[in-house]
Amino acid sequence: MGVAERREREREERRNRILDAAERVFFDTSPVEATMDDVAAAAELSKGTLYLYFKSKDDLYLAIAHRGLSLLVGRMQETVAQGAQRTGFELLEQISAHNRRFGREHPEHLKSMLAWMASGFRASPDSPGFAEYQALVSNLFRIVVGIIERGKTDGSIRPDVNALEAVMHLWGGTMGVWMLYFSRAEVSNRVPMLYDFERLVPSFQETFLRALKNTEGES
Repeated sequence: MGVAERREREREERRNRILDAAERVFFDTSPVEATMDDVAAAAELSKGTLYLYFKSKDDLYLAIAHRGLSLLVGRMQETVAQGAQRTGFELLEQISAHNRRFGREHPEHLKSMLAWMASGFRASPDSPGFAEYQALVSNLFRIVVGIIERGKTDGSIRPDVNALEAVMHLWGGTMGVWMLYFSRAEVSNRVPMLYDFERLVPSFQETFLRALKNTEGES
């Protein structure tokens, strides 16, 4: 390995360490309250070094969100590519299962995605990473809209479903139940009823999918 390649690898490793530290800071506080000083301290770097990698808090947050979304979108793309023989409804079931696994395997990534909703944080469209992040979100929506339209065509999903509206409902509802799940200790304190929170996300998905399924012709 040459000097240039080694330096690039070291730079990428440091960038990932910064993102790991920033995820912890952003979730422990919020994207609004977190500062670049906090992230530099968590990453054990000087603030000047941090700014060599990320020019602003917006830039840093968008990189965190992009890293997590890339994992999820990659899995969704693989599902569609390998699912040529599956119905749209079957693919939607698989996408839902991927979301559950993503939340279990990468809770910090999912929490960082949720953080901007809870905190009111707004990243500037002028930030360097905004266009790339926006394109990734748009791709995620297009994938799921395409799956629903496929299901309407093959008859597995109700023909009257508005695909984009359904995706918005699914996205909002899924984020909501994940927020409840991650806050389950406090929710249990406030709602004095016994509930198995491990069922929260899958039961929501089952209910939503049941509402989309085309049952005409079923006995």
